[in-house]
Amino acid sequence: MRYERGAMSEVDPIDELTRLDERDEHAKAVEVALERLAGDPYDLELLDTAAPIFLRAGRADALVEAFLATGDHFRGVESVFVFNFLGNVACAYCELGRGAEGFEALRPYLLLESKSAPRMFLHNAACVAALAEDWPTAVACLRAAFARGEVEQDVLEEDDFAELRGRPEFAALLSELGAGEIERGPDRPEFGLRDAAVLSAQVARRDSRGSE
Repeated sequence: MRYERGAMSEVDPIDELTRLDERDEHAKAVEVALERLAGDPYDLELLDTAAPIFLRAGRADALVEAFLATGDHFRGVESVFVFNFLGNVACAYCELGRGAEGFEALRPYLLLESKSAPRMFLHNAACVAALAEDWPTAVACLRAAFARGEVEQDVLEEDDFAELRGRPEFAALLSELGAGEIERGPDRPEFGLRDAAVLSAQVARRDSRGSE
């Protein structure tokens, strides 16, 4: 997708964000992303690209607002790009000290059986669930994350799991893990139908760069 900037030129917003991010101009990148999202808050490629930039810019608040602006648009959508975006949103809520609120906001998106859910999303979903003291959901998210290749040491060192680590549910999860009862696999989520347009755009952008 291309957007007009001013009356004379067209600028690809993903290219623009990438360039600004590479130059560590994160504040400007956030400004550009917000301008683009004001015109289309459901632009999945833009959301996926901008989310980590918002976090690097220290603008977790803006990322949460961008998420809230999507309403129910992505609810029930099994998409790697949606889950990546939501994983960063969960991180934003944690950074803002609003983990419990984030859990309530993200609860409808916890499709733990989805083959499109990557490890990062599952880990961060476990974080907000733990901060909301929903221990069964936090453990369920971690179980799914371990099946995606989650590293045990990362869980043991995660500050957001401090209280969870003292719970019997967590001890039971580690016992399952140690006994080999959780089938460990690679973090290779399956792309869903919604991902096709994003992937096509990325391929087209790569090809256009190659022809320059």
